[in-house]
Amino acid sequence: MRPLREQCQPHDLHWIETCKLHQFPTMKSAVLPTAFKVQRIFPTKSAIYEDEFRDSSQNNFVILFLLFFFYYFSLPQVHTIAMTRPVVYSVALGVFVCTTIMTIVSILTPHWVTYSVTADTGSTFKKYIGLHQSCSSVDDPSCRPFPNDDDCRDDQFFCSMWRSSGFLISFATIVELATLITFIVVIAGGKYKRETGWKLIGFLLLADAAVEFASMGIVAYLFDTDSQFIIPGWSLDWSWIICTISGSVSVLIAASLAASAWLLPPEDDYEYLEDPIDA
Repeated sequence: MRPLREQCQPHDLHWIETCKLHQFPTMKSAVLPTAFKVQRIFPTKSAIYEDEFRDSSQNNFVILFLLFFFYYFSLPQVHTIAMTRPVVYSVALGVFVCTTIMTIVSILTPHWVTYSVTADTGSTFKKYIGLHQSCSSVDDPSCRPFPNDDDCRDDQFFCSMWRSSGFLISFATIVELATLITFIVVIAGGKYKRETGWKLIGFLLLADAAVEFASMGIVAYLFDTDSQFIIPGWSLDWSWIICTISGSVSVLIAASLAASAWLLPPEDDYEYLEDPIDA
């Protein structure tokens, strides 16, 4: 009697019944339609060649896929630069959290442009303008929305530009939130994500800086050209300054991540396994 493996070859007239009876592990006919099984009880030579061609095509596809898979994942080791260690990402994340807080503070505080003048009597009059409100030392209540309809009645261009600045800095906070999430995903994602994730983080950092620079640039342009700021006593205040610092730090973080990718050695992301004898 022939071995079971030979009994289950397609050239056997009763290979289906034999394999089904012994539940051979490589049995392929169990998943075929019933009508097809009946036809395969007496297989023709062309059907056998067709099955062999289909199996060889599938094997070739699997081999090509595996070759491409191993080649692709060998690229970071052969053709790309070594990536930063987790401590670099952690420090960059901590610094970026501070820049995000600075951006939020610049939005909430009305100290982008300040006017201060001291009268002959010794009293000082101060007015503070932020992206969304204006405050005065003599008004009651001291703060009001800015710019309002009265501010825009005679200067629509100023109002449009100022509101655009407020919109841009608010959009920057959304970009910063996305950057924070990306930081966390890259840090917790393992070695491969740390090797490639710095590019996405750097792009988001530069996008955040570009938006912040555009916002503070609009305010600086209006400060230099608008007629209401011609009177001596007006100056750019600390809210505008911390927005500028926030954008500049974002650029420095992106540059630091890129530099560390080139300069630092590859990280050894190995974990020691317990000795099964000691366990």
